[in-house]
Amino acid sequence: MDNKTLQDLLVSEIEPNPHNPRLIFDDNDLDDLKESIRNATVLVPITVYRNDVADATNKYILLDGERRWRCVKILGWSTIPANIVDKPKDVTQNILYMFNIHYFRKQWELFPTALKLEKIIELLKTDKDSILSSTTGLNLTTVKRCKILLWYPEKYREALLYRKDKISTDFFIEFFPIAKRLKDDEEYNSDVKLSAAIDKLIPKFIEGKSFTDVKEFREMRKALAFYDGKGQITEFKSIFKKFISESLISIDIFTVSDIETEKLKTNVLKNIAYLISSFDEKNSELFSDLFIVDQLIQLRKKLDEVILKID
Repeated sequence: MDNKTLQDLLVSEIEPNPHNPRLIFDDNDLDDLKESIRNATVLVPITVYRNDVADATNKYILLDGERRWRCVKILGWSTIPANIVDKPKDVTQNILYMFNIHYFRKQWELFPTALKLEKIIELLKTDKDSILSSTTGLNLTTVKRCKILLWYPEKYREALLYRKDKISTDFFIEFFPIAKRLKDDEEYNSDVKLSAAIDKLIPKFIEGKSFTDVKEFREMRKALAFYDGKGQITEFKSIFKKFISESLISIDIFTVSDIETEKLKTNVLKNIAYLISSFDEKNSELFSDLFIVDQLIQLRKKLDEVILKID
């Protein structure tokens, strides 16, 4: 090409981008891509910019295509087709460029994405979801999930990054509403105090004796909402401490029979309030339909029965 932007570059003269949000490269995916490249060569050129650091070992730095570049290296090929573009003006532009190119081609693991989003938050000096979403190209749900992971104490980052001990990002995301509420309480209001509880919770999950699915945290959340709504957070904490301290206690300990009763009461009160507000004088003509009249008569009979039982 006349403008020389597309060239065959020496693989040895290219280095990975230190700001690449993709930190994990799945071996199986690389094997599949390697075989594809072996059979059909590199169909989509990588994207690089010139390394302007004095005495730099490598002449070019990757912006897009590290997986392709890695596969070509493994195959032992000496060159790779590349588009040469202008160097990003700063770190922010560098990261955002990769966010907007890479993420839509093959989504990254969530926690590496969160780590780079943390850098973007620092550089842009904002953590507003809508701005982060429009700037990076991540959808709002992904932004929120990333921020949840970043909320936790830093000690869990290595486990999240390398998926140690079978603990996934979903474990921390499902537990988040509980963790956040507990941290508002004096007993768990520091990273050290909260971590002590999480450190007991993780082995219970790994052992799989008490609960095996992170969705079971939802039962715990129902109990939290029930006790918190009644101003009885101490009661919830007591159950929670018993659960994390005793290995054989099931997550069923959080099942509260009164929860459904409370829900029923709430729904009945809401519906009664709605009916009372609907039965004013100006709406009386609206209820003249014979079917509605019949239903109102049935309702009156049922109410009389309930009131009689209560009395």
